[in-house]
Amino acid sequence: MWRRMTVEYSNVVNTSSFHVFTRILLRWKGSLWKAVYIDLLLWLSAYAVIAVIYNYALDDNSQRIFEGVCEFFVKYEHHLPLTFMLGFYVSLVITRWWSMYLNIGWIDSSALLISYLIDGSDEAARLMRRNIIRHMLLYQFLLKILVRSDKTGSSLKQILNMSGYLTTEEYHKFRNFNSQFPQYWIPIRWALSGIKRARREGRIPTDRLQQDLSKV
Repeated sequence: MWRRMTVEYSNVVNTSSFHVFTRILLRWKGSLWKAVYIDLLLWLSAYAVIAVIYNYALDDNSQRIFEGVCEFFVKYEHHLPLTFMLGFYVSLVITRWWSMYLNIGWIDSSALLISYLIDGSDEAARLMRRNIIRHMLLYQFLLKILVRSDKTGSSLKQILNMSGYLTTEEYHKFRNFNSQFPQYWIPIRWALSGIKRARREGRIPTDRLQQDLSKV
């Protein structure tokens, strides 16, 4: 299932020209101006009010006092390590987003471990490995793609229509589970149950390997 971009720019940047950047800058939908125009209007209004008061409401002595206050702040602005503060802030933001990226639940390593540690070349072992990985994919699908979906079950029906993600029996189990919280964890529980079953049937050699699989 393909998802469209929230705001599409492909028609604007499909060819390279001198005016491409200007056309993107002047877009209103999804633009930077739409995000900051309220702050910009407030700043311009405050600047206009201060300018009017300074030029028309203050006498010469009050204007000198105002200028002295401005010079005081300008003088001490140079004593602040602004470059260091900005560098620290940028480093903090990048570290935060990088940490979020590292915590994304990619299933590639888990799928490789499941394929390697669950022994057996028969059909039952193959189905067991496939179902565990399928449940992990279902969890990732629910958590990262259908977070904003409605709660009427139409999203689950879409998954049911997509081959391989959800069986009819699992769909009914999912819908019959009553909970006031999001039910994205149910496929993970199914996957853990599959790992436990594999250990019980002797397809996982040791309890330590079972714990390692459960952690990943």
